[in-house]
Amino acid sequence: MRRIFPILATLVSLLLMAGFYSGLIRRVDDLGQGVRLAAAAAAMAVHAVTFAYLWLTGRRVVSMVGLLGLPGWVNAQSDKNRRKALLFQVSGSVVAMCGVGLLALEWWHPIVLGSSVSFQVGLFIGEAMIVANQSRLLDDLAHVTGPVQVFEGS
Repeated sequence: MRRIFPILATLVSLLLMAGFYSGLIRRVDDLGQGVRLAAAAAAMAVHAVTFAYLWLTGRRVVSMVGLLGLPGWVNAQSDKNRRKALLFQVSGSVVAMCGVGLLALEWWHPIVLGSSVSFQVGLFIGEAMIVANQSRLLDDLAHVTGPVQVFEGS
């Protein structure tokens, strides 16, 4: 996820900018509205994927802490990453939904959608840093603990 997230964020940011540009060129156009709708849906999808990644890796960290008897700060760090990212995810989804709402209010388009695009790019940068931090935590746990072996007793 550490490598794929910046690629996803860049693609969605470019799609958001294309929607903004299409709105500047033609005010009422089905193609421009479709691009903006696709960009908003893609932005919400990236936020949802980030939420799922942090939630699932957080569960993995909890199981590793319980199984291997690691210190509690490891689990606390994972929870901190998830809580920090939740602010980015909720605000990013709200901003993306506002961008979809601009389909009806075309005269607000240059001001609100332009700030929405720049805000989304900033949110993606913040989420990328949190995803990298969570991935680094998982890498450190894998190097410290080594491969986990589960023995079945008979």
